[in-house]
Amino acid sequence: ISDTISLINRKTKYDIILKINNVPVTWRFDTGAETTSISIDQWEKIKSKINYEDLNIIRKTEGVGGFSSGRLVKIKDEILIGDYLVKNFIISIANNKHSLLGIDFLKKFSNVEWNMKEASLIIYR
Repeated sequence: ISDTISLINRKTKYDIILKINNVPVTWRFDTGAETTSISIDQWEKIKSKINYEDLNIIRKTEGVGGFSSGRLVKIKDEILIGDYLVKNFIISIANNKHSLLGIDFLKKFSNVEWNMKEASLIIYR
C-alpha cells in the first residue's frame, strides 16, 4: 500500500506541505537532516492551534549544513501526509530559516521513494 505525495519544486530545493490538526505547515524536504525541525517563526504561528507536549529537552543535531540545537516537543495531534497519519511525533523547535522534514519522519514508513524529475515522494505504509 502506497501513496504519492507531490513536492513543491523550488528549482534547487523541494518543499512539502503536511497538516497538523488540519493546519498546513510547509517543510523543506531535507534528506540531510537527522531530525525534523520547525522554524521558530512557523512554530509561533501554529502552536496555539495544535496539541503538543513540551519535553523540556534541548537536543543538538547534525546535518549536511552543520550543527543545530532546538527544544523538543511531541506533536500530540496527528500529522497528515497524503492518506497517512503519523501520531506522537517529536520535532525540534530550531532557529532555522525553514522547517526541515528530516530522515526521522521518513523512517516512520516501510519505504520512501523520491522522484526528483516528477517532484514527488511515494511513501509505503
